[in-house]
Parts: sequence; C-alpha cells; structure tokens
Amino acid sequence: LPLALLHPGAQPIVVLVGLLFVAPACKVWAAGTLAQRSFVSSFDGTLQPYLEYLPDGWNAGVAYPLRVELHGRGGNMASNADTLLTNAADRRGYVVAFLNGRVPWSYYVDSAAFGPGERDVFDMAADVQSRRLIDPDRIYVAGGSMGGFGSWSLALRNPGFFAAIAPGMGWTDCFQHWDGNEHTIPTNNL
Repeated sequence: LPLALLHPGAQPIVVLVGLLFVAPACKVWAAGTLAQRSFVSSFDGTLQPYLEYLPDGWNAGVAYPLRVELHGRGGNMASNADTLLTNAADRRGYVVAFLNGRVPWSYYVDSAAFGPGERDVFDMAADVQSRRLIDPDRIYVAGGSMGGFGSWSLALRNPGFFAAIAPGMGWTDCFQHWDGNEHTIPTNNL
C-alpha cells in the first residue's frame, strides 16, 4: 500500500509486484537461527563470510555479550555451529559470531603465508557491533585446537579487548608475546 500512495495511478498488480521485489531485501533473521553475514576486510577490501547466531528472545534494545567462535584446523565457520553451543547461547543470552578462517590453518595470526587471520577476527567483531547492540565489556573469544591457539594468541597480543577467553585444546607459548620485561605480561586479562 505505501507504493500505491507514492504512485496513485498504479494498478494493484504493479503494487503487488513491487512489494514482492522489495520484501526479500528486507528479511529480518529470527532469533534462534543462524544467519550468514559478511564483513569487508580491512586488509584487502574483500567480503569475508561468517555466521551469526542471535539467542532466543533476542531484543534489539538490549546490549548483549558477544562470543567470537574460532574453528579448528581444517574446519570452517559451520564446524562449531552446533546445537550444544547455540543452546548455551540461548540459555545464557549471548550473540555468537562464527568466523570463517581464510585458510584452514591460519591460526588466527596475521602472516605473509596465511593472510590477515588476526585482523579478520577484529573486522568481524566490528561488523557484529555495527549491526547489533553489543556490550564492549563482554566480548569473549573461544575455540578448539587451532581456535584455542587463536584464543590465546589474540588475548595475549590484544590485552584488554576480550573480557575472557575459552581455549579448548589450545596451546601457546606466552613468552613469544613477551618483550622480556616482567611488567608487560598481560595476565590481568586472562
């Protein structure tokens, strides 16, 4: 009907076709479902995909925690997007963003060999924050295996960004991020 008001002489069939054409672009993803999203990489300007999960009962006016989920080596963004994790998000009330690492063995660090793994994590988090009301003091990172390594590495290299980390089967050498001065080890954020 708004189209009919804009175009008083339009035939009803034209209005109907206009509405059918516009409606898919306005689709709103329901809470409790996975939606594929993408962010623009600050490294090379390409669109990079990720999955977003909004918990049941999601309310656009409420600031939610964000869990950044990193897949293991050889996986992809759908590898960890299972009902165990989404059910936990529903129970605890947080948004989950599942990153799709550019190569299956990036380890979520920026490198010439594997690309902008670390940068992609922060670009994705920024994209979620631009779409959703996210509490910046409750951003978490988690993952298993390579994702666990990424959780450790990201937190150690970016102290203060993540409220907590949950590395599963992840490993790290904390001293690889340390400059030799005892006061610079960022243990207060781990």
